[in-house]
Amino acid sequence: MLEAGITPVDPYPGRTDLPWLCRCRCQRDVVERLTWVRAGSIGCVVRAPRGRQRVADEQAEAELRAASWEPLGPYPSSQTLWLSHCRPCGAEGSHTLNNIRAAPRRHGCRPCAWATVDRRLPQQEAISLMQSAGMDPLAEYMGRTRWGCRWCAIRGIDYTAPFLVYLITHDQLGARKIGICNVVNRARRLTAHAEEGWQVVHTLNTPTGDHAHRVEQQVLAELAARGIGPYLAIEIMPQGGYTETVDAEAIDAPDLWQLIVGSETVMRPSP
Repeated sequence: MLEAGITPVDPYPGRTDLPWLCRCRCQRDVVERLTWVRAGSIGCVVRAPRGRQRVADEQAEAELRAASWEPLGPYPSSQTLWLSHCRPCGAEGSHTLNNIRAAPRRHGCRPCAWATVDRRLPQQEAISLMQSAGMDPLAEYMGRTRWGCRWCAIRGIDYTAPFLVYLITHDQLGARKIGICNVVNRARRLTAHAEEGWQVVHTLNTPTGDHAHRVEQQVLAELAARGIGPYLAIEIMPQGGYTETVDAEAIDAPDLWQLIVGSETVMRPSP
């Protein structure tokens, strides 16, 4: 904290993700988290580099209200769930400020948002599109179009192809990340991470993308059960994948890799 020009006012709270009252060297009082400072995010609006400034509480609340949500608690951070209620109908929900910003045309909860603008296709047109994709609808069209199941989708990720599960780490950010990618795209995906300072720790080949996806989801579920959730903000991961990052202090690389290998073994198809 001192290296970042921030002097703690209160004792260290004991965890990197808990708020910590500090004083910036410009003599402004700020509430920091060690996680944020390690990632290069500084709460002081005077000193923080452009693009690394944490959103002021007033601005965050204004953005939330502009999206037809009323906050039910103080602003936590742009990547932390924020309890609020839908202003048109009163339904409660939790969103991150980043998610609100990612959908600027959506206002309020899903029912209220869809009631504002009818984006649905005509019923018969929706049915025809599904049938052209090889799917026979068994219920009334509810407003969204899907293009086949994971296995026979005509576009997107080919989950029938060989995949790999990878573990990478970033010493400067104090973060680790699990991810999956098509074997064919391995070099491109891992290079994108390497260009942002990530280093490959281990990789594990899987027979299909579906298998790799299930392994990844099992590992993330186990981490969530231990109270280990997404660590880095979306702004710090321009190449994508921030939701699969964890605090390096929460779990070391060997333990995380054993969790990955163990999940892959359990989910491995029988011969």
